[in-house]
Parts: sequence; C-alpha cells; structure tokens
Amino acid sequence: MKEYLIGKKYTGTFLERESKMASGFWYLKDGRGFSVKVQWMIKMMEEIYSELVLNPEAQEFANYLSQYIPTEKYNLNGYGGFYNQETGENTMMEIDFREFTKENQEHFWKATQKRLNTIIQRSDSDDEMIIQLLKELLDMNKRANKGENPTELNHMRDVLPSTGKKSGPGWKTG
Repeated sequence: MKEYLIGKKYTGTFLERESKMASGFWYLKDGRGFSVKVQWMIKMMEEIYSELVLNPEAQEFANYLSQYIPTEKYNLNGYGGFYNQETGENTMMEIDFREFTKENQEHFWKATQKRLNTIIQRSDSDDEMIIQLLKELLDMNKRANKGENPTELNHMRDVLPSTGKKSGPGWKTG
C-alpha cells in the first residue's frame, strides 16, 4: 500500500517547494480548464481521494486516481507533474474528466463536495486556500452542468475539445 502525504503537515513537501508557473490541468465536461500550481492540484487530489476511498462503490476508481498522488519518493518535475526519484517515471497532473465513465465522474464530484464540507467543518485556518480552490472547481462543474458558456469561468485561453479517449476503470470492452 502506498504511503500518501494525506493528513501530514506539508513542511518541506510539495506545497512549500517553489515552482514557477508549473501548473496542473483538469478539464471539465464542457472543455473548460481548471489550472493552479501543481502543488495545489496534488493537495486537492489528496483531499478528494481521501473521501473517495470511503465509498465502497468507488474503490477501483480511487485506486486509479492514486497515481496522481505522489509518495515521498517523488519530486516535482518543474513542468506540471512529478517524477519517481528511483525509476524516473514521470506523472503529469493533467486529467480530462470526460475520459472517465459517467459513474466515476459522479463519484468524483460527490466526493469533492463531501470533502469540501468536511474541510469547512474542521475550521482550520490553514485550509483557506484549499477551500477556495475546491469551491471554484465545484462552481466550474455546476456551470458546465448548466450549459453555461465555458469561456465564462475558465483558467485556460481556449476550450479543449474532447478526444474521445476512455480512461480509468468501468468502461465496457467489446
């Protein structure tokens, strides 16, 4: 089992390492993009993952997303991801939610909302930024679901067209 940084203080880890303009990218159902420094993307994924693993129906999906959570043997690569110091394996923090099954997308958004509520309830002043980021991500998803123009709230200059690629568990083969 991987040892994640969840629940640990971030002294000397990803959130406190300097990274100039290295961002991760998450693409929503309408092609709008959410992008912040990769350290914050990792922290967001850790928080959402910690909620997903509590859902017995989302275990396979949570396991798939664990690849986007570095362990302590990883370092930032300086251009939107991280690499394994031992193997050199590189992971980019770029996720297109349209590539997931509808069921996995639902698991992700429910876990995100539930985790946000949990973080707000714990009332820790260190959580202000993660609360802001999760709220903005959920707002983007709400706007995408309503069919709002994706350029209205978009961290990218353009709207990314879907590739039709299928990622993660749950896709029927054959």
